[in-house]
Amino acid sequence: MSNVAIAWKFWILWVLVCFGSGFGCFILGLLIFTSRNQNSLSLFVGLSIVGILWVTPQYLLLKNYTPINGIWVLVTAAGMIASLYVAQFVFAVLDRNLGWAVIGAVAAIFQYFVLRQHFLLSSAWILASGAGVAVSVATGEIVFRVVSKAIESPVTGSGGGLSALAEATSVLIYSSLVTGVVALAIYGAITGGALIWLLRTPKITII
Repeated sequence: MSNVAIAWKFWILWVLVCFGSGFGCFILGLLIFTSRNQNSLSLFVGLSIVGILWVTPQYLLLKNYTPINGIWVLVTAAGMIASLYVAQFVFAVLDRNLGWAVIGAVAAIFQYFVLRQHFLLSSAWILASGAGVAVSVATGEIVFRVVSKAIESPVTGSGGGLSALAEATSVLIYSSLVTGVVALAIYGAITGGALIWLLRTPKITII
């Protein structure tokens, strides 16, 4: 298999992995964070579980193409927790798009310290992750509004409040699904491209 074919295979698999683990994290997050009696400890544990679910499939793919070991799972989970904890301060001083870029970059800093051991110019991963998060969120918001507008129908009085509620719920579910597919695919496409570039710039160890 040529290097180009290998790169395309990795890129497609990375996008699929981001998509699958992202939806898994969304469902698990709903179950964890909508439960009652939340406290700081339960929030930390919940974030850790979601982070591990998000990154484990990525690591299983990366270990077949890179020398990265299991520490990738730990640093990624730590980065996600750190980024979510600083989010409130970031959004207090920055607009939404730039704020999401900073949050994505903060999470990637932890991964950078692993990547820099194996690849040149690994700092590009921080920029790619920030851009991936910001672009995927911004695009997702646009897609959500467009899809919601396209599939909703005028609410008439004949169906009563229950029908109106069911229709609104249906619009929300379908719009969220389409938005999730698009946003996760965009994030995977951007970060997957950055990883392919890094794979082409390995550090050469001279003994």
